[in-house]
Amino acid sequence: MAVASIRRRSTKNIALEGLAAKADASVGSIMAQANLDRHARYVDHARLQVDARLAWQAAFADIDVFLMPTSFVAAFPPNVRLAQRAVGQRPSSIERL
Repeated sequence: MAVASIRRRSTKNIALEGLAAKADASVGSIMAQANLDRHARYVDHARLQVDARLAWQAAFADIDVFLMPTSFVAAFPPNVRLAQRAVGQRPSSIERL
């Protein structure tokens, strides 16, 4: 019975290695890479996460609010005709059509 479970694990590892080798950013590939990764790599990433949290805490020690746009979109060109009307200029004959 123990031999069968060892065979199943090795077959599972082979399948995971095949999925992890794809590295196509699919959910299966990411999960396989996570299952086969070393613990030391996890610890390294956990340290990076703690460092990032400490950096944000240090930044917010002096800053009360951090404003950013809800979405990053390039500014669109202003409507010159609308701006001219706001100043009081009369629309041209083309704009009336």
